[in-house]
Amino acid sequence: MKTYITALLISLAASTASASELVYHLGTWHSQRTYVENYERKSYTEVNFGVGYVSDEGWTGGAYRNSYGEFSAYGGKTWTWQLGRMDAVVSAVLATGYQDRSNMVLTPLISAGVKAPITEQLSVLVNVVPVVFRNSGDSKLGAILHVGITQKF
Repeated sequence: MKTYITALLISLAASTASASELVYHLGTWHSQRTYVENYERKSYTEVNFGVGYVSDEGWTGGAYRNSYGEFSAYGGKTWTWQLGRMDAVVSAVLATGYQDRSNMVLTPLISAGVKAPITEQLSVLVNVVPVVFRNSGDSKLGAILHVGITQKF
């Protein structure tokens, strides 16, 4: 928990804009293909607590425990479009904590989803992160479903 609070404070200090919302990461669900294609990992941690921040301009940063049980930090950009009472959300970030899978210190991640209001300040965030697996020259697509809560300020 101390790590997540530290990461939140760093992400808040790094922004020049006032905070527009906090994102509380709650968990993920992996499509069957992510289990089948990622055979060296028999199970994932699907309760992935963390916290993030999105500025008024859409700059985002945060930290969470990833599905491998490792600490991940991320930074990037989020775009939001209002669709009636809900919002469409697309994020593009660079994340740490996936080096054993991607062979990169910073792994690019893209997600798309929706935010549905619970109250005036709180919303449920549900988004999908596509994952491409490459084995023996063949590429296959899987998906990770992410669930969180956002809090506006």
